[in-house]
Formats: sequence, structure tokens, C-alpha cells
Amino acid sequence: MPIIGSVVEGDTVRQTLTLFENGLAFDGSGFTVQALFITGIDGQAVDTAGKFGWADATLGKVYFDPTATDFQVDKSPYRVRARLADGSSKTRSYPNDGTAEIRVLSHRQ
Repeated sequence: MPIIGSVVEGDTVRQTLTLFENGLAFDGSGFTVQALFITGIDGQAVDTAGKFGWADATLGKVYFDPTATDFQVDKSPYRVRARLADGSSKTRSYPNDGTAEIRVLSHRQ
């Protein structure tokens, strides 16, 4: 499972996920980032207020700009998957062999 990285609870730093296909960064030109699915350690979907989209479609980089309440220590680690849509509304999900992970650290550590 790829690890995107870690954040401290309450931080709003941008998180970036690189999408891969056959071991290479996926060229997402012509696709839109339709959804970003985030679940907590309990497997429940997390309702986030942050924004997401392409950081760089040609390099397969998707961003998520979390709000201060999106990532909480008690729900960490989070699992993340992006869903893309092409011009004819066909969808594909990345990573397609699992999920990526974001770990949340406490302010007290």
C-alpha cells in the first residue's frame, strides 16, 4: 500500500497522491478527478470539506487540500482512493490495487 505521507492533526498542508499504471506515473490528460474517497481506520467514509483535483494531470498527481477538521488522530491511518472520469464518462480508480495511506500524528508527539 503506498503511503502518501503524514500530517499533524489540524494541519491544512496539501497532500499529493501520484497515480501509477504499470509502474509508471499515469498520464491523466483528458480525465477529470471525479471523486476522492477517504476512509478512516474503522472503514467508514470520512465526510471531508477539503478541495481536490489535479496538481499535474500529465504526471498523474492528484491533490487534496484538507481543512483543519478533515484528519483526526483517532481515525488514522486514513485510506485514500481517487476516481477519474474520461470524456465519455468511463471511470477508473487509483490506486487500483488497494488504497493509499495518510497517517495523522498528534500535536503532543
